Amino acid sequence: MPDKSHREDRICFIICPLGTVDSEERKISDDLRDNVIKPALSACKYKAIRIDELVGLDGSITTEIKEEIKSADLVIADLRGLNANVMFELGYRHAINERCILLVDHDTEVPFNIHQYQHFEYYVENNECIDGESKIKMINYISKAIKSIENTRKKNPLHSVEQPTLIAEQPTLIEEFHQGRDLHYEKSLGLLQDNSSNIITRIFMLQRSSTFILGPKFDSGNEFILHIRLGKLIKEQDIKFYHVFSLDGLKKDLFEEGIPKKYTNIDTALNNLAKIGDKEFVGLVGFNCNSHIFRQLRRQYDVDNQVRFFIVEREDVESEEKTCKAIVVFKYGDSNCSLIISGPIASTLLEHGVILYEQSELLTWSELDNTIKESRK
Repeated sequence: MPDKSHREDRICFIICPLGTVDSEERKISDDLRDNVIKPALSACKYKAIRIDELVGLDGSITTEIKEEIKSADLVIADLRGLNANVMFELGYRHAINERCILLVDHDTEVPFNIHQYQHFEYYVENNECIDGESKIKMINYISKAIKSIENTRKKNPLHSVEQPTLIAEQPTLIEEFHQGRDLHYEKSLGLLQDNSSNIITRIFMLQRSSTFILGPKFDSGNEFILHIRLGKLIKEQDIKFYHVFSLDGLKKDLFEEGIPKKYTNIDTALNNLAKIGDKEFVGLVGFNCNSHIFRQLRRQYDVDNQVRFFIVEREDVESEEKTCKAIVVFKYGDSNCSLIISGPIASTLLEHGVILYEQSELLTWSELDNTIKESRK
């Protein structure tokens, strides 16, 4: 096995389909490595390594690949064609809780359980090389992804509970504190205000139940407006939307002491949702047909006292710097309270939210239908 002790650069291991020498598969992988990945890594001071470039393999190639995947500071995986070796290696990287940057060509349909992770889609010309516009955008994507990883955390959010590293350049501020029922809906609307120079990139939403499923309450105008505004944003803009709720919380809202409660907007809300994938998961289809599947918490807890979060990430169009604001809603004694937080801790809360989302279970329509039917008996 090659001696790695002399390596001074941070290592990025490239997982990709190789094929035979001079094959179309190899030409595209070489183009991706030489004209996209290496330029992006060079700017971030990483060295690219691909398994066919290593010399002195004196044992099992599978063992060597696993060692490289495990020890690399970063992994970039090209899912083009869903190559079996690539999928195995990606699964191994995920299993050891390390973060990957995912790339895929336009003609490959990403498997459903991977589709929820951020990935860049590129175009191939004449089955030989990647088109010029894709190269430019992909270099920028990889560079930003590396900076995001370094500013937050190194572990893959699939299973890790490691604390993200706080970004210390700016202070964290508690901007506002409020007491009162449903005031957080009004404040959440404020986070969604239009701003052409500062666009929304990610939204995380953790609720006891789900506004998107039950529909807004008849006596909460701000919740109704938020419901409409969020749905419109997701359909019209390229936003990552992470929605997590509790099915226990949903049932608690649907029943009161065993008696079904009426939600006058529930049928309208359900009609706005989509059945996604072969297993018919519940979610929203947004901009450019992107799927945003709802996920549910399975752990048992007191849903009445669950802290709720609404977190919005924005990116400055010129500087590409990202900022976050978070609304935290909680019970304090008998009072309903909310905090508005901005700064590094808000960004960290978003990263934790994405971790929670990716660890939670996808919601199927069959589960939801059974819950709704029970309330209508």
